[in-house]
Amino acid sequence: DNCKIEFEEYKSPAPFVGAREFVYIDTIHRLPDGTIISFARSLEHPGRPKSNKFTRADLKIGGWALKTIPDEPNKTKVLYLVRCDLGGAVPSWVINQITSDIPITVERLNQSLKKLGNPQQFNKPLMDVLLYGPSSPKDRESHENKEEDNDDIAEVMGNGIHSKGG
Repeated sequence: DNCKIEFEEYKSPAPFVGAREFVYIDTIHRLPDGTIISFARSLEHPGRPKSNKFTRADLKIGGWALKTIPDEPNKTKVLYLVRCDLGGAVPSWVINQITSDIPITVERLNQSLKKLGNPQQFNKPLMDVLLYGPSSPKDRESHENKEEDNDDIAEVMGNGIHSKGG
């Protein structure tokens, strides 16, 4: 319930660098102090076998941590961590460009949320499954009925981050 398989494709940034793809499992949790963490790692998946169209990158680990800043309720500290083998030959300037784009991703999300108007619509508690995990069939059923509440957030994330869910 708080875990999903993701497929991402990236066009080549230069004629001599091949396009890349990622296939990974992503999970999200809320820690007792309120910090939200999302972390991922690569895996093989029958729904996305390797092909010659893309070089498959290996995400050893990657993730985000989001924590509200005490006494500043409208601010969030964002940490990003990644260890990845992009596969094949990738010039250092391409890697530097990818690295420098990460803060822009956070800003794109922020701008997308602002365009939606009232940010309070997203000020909802996390679903119980994210807090405690699926503990019973009844809890899982309750979660399935609430999924549509999160469609708006997923749509915003999709607009700001170049991701294709699987």
